[in-house]
Amino acid sequence: MMIKNNIILLSKNSSVLNQFNKTAELIAKKNLEKCNIKFLNYAEVVIVTSNYVLLKDGRKIFCKLPILATNSGPLDLLKKSDLPLTKNGSILVESNLLVSGYNNIFSSGDISEIKGCSIPKAGVFAVRQGKILAKNIKKLYLQKKLSQYRPQKYFLSIIGLQKNRALAIKSIFSIKGQLIWSIKKYIDKKFIKKYTLYNRDNHLQNNQIEPVLNQMQCKGCGSKVPQSILYSVFEENTKKGSLDADKVPNTKNIFQTTDIISSIVSDPFELGIISAKHALNDILASNTKPLAAQMIVSLPPAINEINKRDLIQVKSGADYAMKKAACKIIGGHSYSNNDDQVYLGFSIIGKKKNYVKSKKIKKGKLYITGKIGSALVFAAIEKKIISGMYSEEVINNMKQSNYDIFKIFSKYSIQHITDISGFGLAIHANNLLLRNSDLNGLEISLKKVPLYKGAIKALNNNVKSSLNDANKNSIINNLRIDYDKINKNYLNCLFDPQTAGGFLFILDPTQKKILNEFDKKKINYSCIGRVTNSKKKIKVI
Repeated sequence: MMIKNNIILLSKNSSVLNQFNKTAELIAKKNLEKCNIKFLNYAEVVIVTSNYVLLKDGRKIFCKLPILATNSGPLDLLKKSDLPLTKNGSILVESNLLVSGYNNIFSSGDISEIKGCSIPKAGVFAVRQGKILAKNIKKLYLQKKLSQYRPQKYFLSIIGLQKNRALAIKSIFSIKGQLIWSIKKYIDKKFIKKYTLYNRDNHLQNNQIEPVLNQMQCKGCGSKVPQSILYSVFEENTKKGSLDADKVPNTKNIFQTTDIISSIVSDPFELGIISAKHALNDILASNTKPLAAQMIVSLPPAINEINKRDLIQVKSGADYAMKKAACKIIGGHSYSNNDDQVYLGFSIIGKKKNYVKSKKIKKGKLYITGKIGSALVFAAIEKKIISGMYSEEVINNMKQSNYDIFKIFSKYSIQHITDISGFGLAIHANNLLLRNSDLNGLEISLKKVPLYKGAIKALNNNVKSSLNDANKNSIINNLRIDYDKINKNYLNCLFDPQTAGGFLFILDPTQKKILNEFDKKKINYSCIGRVTNSKKKIKVI
């Protein structure tokens, strides 16, 4: 059956598929004829308009819908650079993919041409160069001998035909049929799947209390050792409610804390800010004014120049955050690791003013500053469930100083406070109960917990961090959950480990001045529950 159309293919080449074998060329010609598609060779296009296409020999091909398909070509911008170029403007590279004449610039793919090697512009070469490129970048850092890229002689090309058929071409061989079309669909879908945002098969749905056995390992505060392990080793401390900072023995009012996180962001400067704020949270939550900090940093293996650059950026970011809290970095310790990321933390000492004994709170309300769900967002992005754009809100929040909040707490001598970075909202709420004998119980309204936009999407897609189930397992016996009334999708927000988060605190009805101060400073806070008489249990409604 002839297709009723008027399609013309124009090519400056001598024939269709002229770079392939004669059998492939013949099959292509016959299929074009069957589909009533005309082919004009030696037809070099110079101008394309909405009504016609002008050829180099002066002919005009009138049309209603001109579609231009071209080869890949180098950017004109390259001509303004100092890079060595070939006659057609591509970057000239050696077989190790270093730009000719340079020992620190790589180039690969269609924009490049390997010296003394003529290969067609095909995706298979660019993809395989990528693996060599990744290896050589690492080897350059480690000052090891670079690998050589050796292009294959032949590669498979599959071209779609009509009626669910396709043409496979490799070297002197050509074959067509429906089976070839099925193979093409399988290969194409497998390739596209790598770049698909949503894929339910990429994450586990079952409970996993062993974080290391999760398919995806969280970073930042999500890489902590589970609370249950700490309880078995540091029982005395955890029974007291895991104080945010501990009093230094033989002193009156000096407190100390230590905190380290893995590189939750790739920018060393931003990591410095986030890690410093994360460590400061503990000393501030203990209502202690920070005095000085020691920095602990572990860098991945690299040459001295790279280590120096990263350390400068990490230190600059940390200084930026510490200065806002009037705290000075006075020294520290550094070491190299065998990982591919930076680990950064701080040991901070501070001075606590003398407080009057806090009065018992019977009708208090539970508040939180900022939002939660940071590990949820990063886990969902890592698993390609949500877009990376959702990290912006989280990172901006993680970089905001909590020092203004501390000053307000200090002004009014508020003592029912804890930092919620680390083991999740539920465990930190339970720490408040353990630390304060006057508190009998708490109630948390799940729908009032402020969540990042990305966290909401993550929860609705059953995403959770690698530490989530370990946190849940540690606290679940202290929770009374009305499963019939809550949104079960949102329950995991209570166990999500936060990095550089906000504070959880309790105020009684007479302490509204504090909220007024928050409003004046435009500090984001939410009331998420209340004090109850539930015998050291947390009710979730």
